[in-house]
Amino acid sequence: MKLASAIVGLALLGTLSVAHASAVDVTYTVSGSAGNLVYDFSVTNNIGGANDIYLFGVRLNADNRVGSPVGWDPNAFPGGLNWFNKGGSATNYNNNWITCSTAACPIVNHVIETGETLSGFKVLDSGLTALANVSFFAVAFGDVYSGPDCSFQCLAQFLNPGFEGLATEAAVSGTPLPGALPLFASGLAAFGAVVRWRRRRATTAA
Repeated sequence: MKLASAIVGLALLGTLSVAHASAVDVTYTVSGSAGNLVYDFSVTNNIGGANDIYLFGVRLNADNRVGSPVGWDPNAFPGGLNWFNKGGSATNYNNNWITCSTAACPIVNHVIETGETLSGFKVLDSGLTALANVSFFAVAFGDVYSGPDCSFQCLAQFLNPGFEGLATEAAVSGTPLPGALPLFASGLAAFGAVVRWRRRRATTAA
């Protein structure tokens, strides 16, 4: 029985490893119809410390923001942004939002704090089908960050680390199967095989 328990334990361990969160997680939902797809991005801050996200952007076919969270300005960077000169990629992010475009408003009013998720970053795209992933960046401020996933402005000399990655479409509520479920199922199948073997052995011994 110890062997069976170990098998199930390994399956559960694999499930937990799949669920590891990045420093910044971004997902999106897609609504509308072919040629008029609305992407709604949700940004989760897992950075830790006092790092609050205040600047966010994505790369899509069109520069066409149609929705913004309260306090986030979608018009501060009409030419787009890229972070190549700061150590990031050369991707030109053509849809960007910032919590404040001038010094007149306090930047801390609408930031995404550690542990928070903010949605409502919406872009209208002319694609015929939804994209499998979308390039994004996020910049935080308030603390040094030297952990994994940092893409630019990292380490001790900076207080505004930047992150780049790929956003993916959010799972639809009520729709199975999470990515780790097949691994867990294989663990249960192995558990069943061990139980059947032990029963056969007990029957033979009797």
